[in-house]
Amino acid sequence: MNKILKQILSVFIISLLSLTACNPLSDNNIPRSDQIVPDYTVSITGFTADDLVVEYGNSTLLRWNIKDSLNKVDKVFIDNGIGAKKAVSGSVQVTPKASTVYTLSVYVDGKVLYEKSAIITVITADGSEVKEAPGEEICDDEIDNDLDGKNNCDDADCAEFEACIQENNEKIYEFSSVDYQSEVTEGDLVTVSWESNFNNVEAASTSIELDRVYYDADGSIEFIAPLGEITIYLHGEGDNGHIETKEVIINSSEKEPFSAQVKFKVLPSRHLIPGQPYQIVWDVQDASYCNMDGFESCHRTESNNASHSLSSHTLTVTDLFGNVKEITIPLTISQIEDKSSTNGHNDLVDVVYTSTKGQYYLITKTAVLFYDSKATEDNPKVIVDGEKLESDILSFAVNSSSAFDDKYFIGTKKGIFKKSDDETDPQIIIGTYDNEGNEYYHVTELVVTESKILAAGSGQLGMASKIFEIKKDDSGLYGYTSHRFYNVDRSEIHNVYDFSQNPTDKNDVLIVTDTGAFITRDGGSNFESAGTISGSDIKSTWQLDGNLLVWSNNQIKEFNFETGSLATASTVGTVNNVIYFYKKTSTYFVLTAQGLKIKFSNQNQDTFLSTLFGDHDYKVIIEDYGVTESSETDYGTMVRTRYAFGSLFLDNSGNIKYMGFGGGFVPIFMVNN
Repeated sequence: MNKILKQILSVFIISLLSLTACNPLSDNNIPRSDQIVPDYTVSITGFTADDLVVEYGNSTLLRWNIKDSLNKVDKVFIDNGIGAKKAVSGSVQVTPKASTVYTLSVYVDGKVLYEKSAIITVITADGSEVKEAPGEEICDDEIDNDLDGKNNCDDADCAEFEACIQENNEKIYEFSSVDYQSEVTEGDLVTVSWESNFNNVEAASTSIELDRVYYDADGSIEFIAPLGEITIYLHGEGDNGHIETKEVIINSSEKEPFSAQVKFKVLPSRHLIPGQPYQIVWDVQDASYCNMDGFESCHRTESNNASHSLSSHTLTVTDLFGNVKEITIPLTISQIEDKSSTNGHNDLVDVVYTSTKGQYYLITKTAVLFYDSKATEDNPKVIVDGEKLESDILSFAVNSSSAFDDKYFIGTKKGIFKKSDDETDPQIIIGTYDNEGNEYYHVTELVVTESKILAAGSGQLGMASKIFEIKKDDSGLYGYTSHRFYNVDRSEIHNVYDFSQNPTDKNDVLIVTDTGAFITRDGGSNFESAGTISGSDIKSTWQLDGNLLVWSNNQIKEFNFETGSLATASTVGTVNNVIYFYKKTSTYFVLTAQGLKIKFSNQNQDTFLSTLFGDHDYKVIIEDYGVTESSETDYGTMVRTRYAFGSLFLDNSGNIKYMGFGGGFVPIFMVNN
């Protein structure tokens, strides 16, 4: 029996030693010497001062924080006159008279469990450390004993000292000087300054409002002169009862108003693109002198090109009465900041924005990445890994409908996959290939309505394109019906270019094909013709005013969901080989195969900016993604080519506010002021 008991005791001791080794005490938690077993549910996580060095006479906050997960702490105690505190975290103001060590003690079950110290060093004005609390002032040793900045008879503590009484009685207190300008003009900045040997000076006025009453012996007052007579009284009183008052009288006459007539502006706008030509125009009447950035003229027009090195233009005008006025027009030149990368995933497909500002999904052929501006943008969350699909990603949709449990739908060359946040591997719901691996339809477009999923299947191997209408049955299985569209001669349409949902009713979807547009309403299965458009490379996109523009290489039309028909859009001049068209109020942006053409609302001429893009293979170009009239700079307008992305910001008048472009497979550029 004793042998068994010894074995149990040995195991217990070894376990206890292991526990102790695995829980070393930190410097923040020094146990008392009479403590046998530390309590790791209690610890001092912080004890320090806001200012570890303070000048004599100043205060600071002493802060403490104690971990007490099981509410075991009875109280905390801080020495040097602070005392007991019940809160396990808090602060207290201290004004140490000399360098002091404060010790925090933590009580559990009536005993001190842990202690920690904090040192506050006190220094004098000249930086010397105060190691001991100062004593009383000695009135005849020429030393500032009590550290109040005064010694001997200058210290109020020596007022009753016999030698000081005699000295103060003989001392003459006076204003040695009072300086000011007696004649000023309304609106001038006026300074009244003085020098004296009084302890302080009291100021008063019935003409102006002073910032305060008491000032230093040598001081000054500044104010803007009102019209009329200004009277200020400076009153000084010495320790021996000697009194002197100075009266300051200033006459303020009426100021002649600024008389020059100034016209000063930058055309077409002060929000400019790097390299964009603009004009500075100024016309000043009734002036004796004008200077605009070194040009000494009152009537002139100067031409310039926008550059980051020039941020403003300033016009200085002197009128006929000598009044001077400066007018500055700040310039805003676009700047580019790389906000995200594809993290090794190339071949951009699309960008899908959420309803939350700063959140978006970046779709590439090999992955779907989620970015959040509040998180680290260099480390996006991988929503879909293309390797698990064994196919290129061609389209992507985020579900907000209660009709489907799954959050994400992914279109590929092999069909449609679904995935939720808690799933690792996507699951195929509709396959578009056979057992031999032949791919018959590539799913190039996806949209989720309130009741179904619409998918565009681009026909392969001679197959005509189809629209797949996908629903979920009562057993939770996905099923679909397919639709084909025909021309007037009953020939099949082979190209479906785009889906666009009505922002006010997601069940209304416009389907743009190579020869016309079709609309399905209210989640139904009927597809009505919305009109035709001539040309090739037909596209569509939502605009800020809620209308949808549909265009081909040489024709632009506008679609309205209420009427359900296409109408000719506003004239933008002669355009050829249109790739993309964008309109903001009366400013137009037309992307052609040769570059970007901009027609500003306040200019008759078109501005052709081909150099902004360089020689790229243009694909989708100007896409709006979230700009609203109330928050115009929350996002901007996406500009995308096969090899480049950029951003375009507009003001409420439709003028370009900022623009920036980047090369390589960089997905997004946000533009800063």
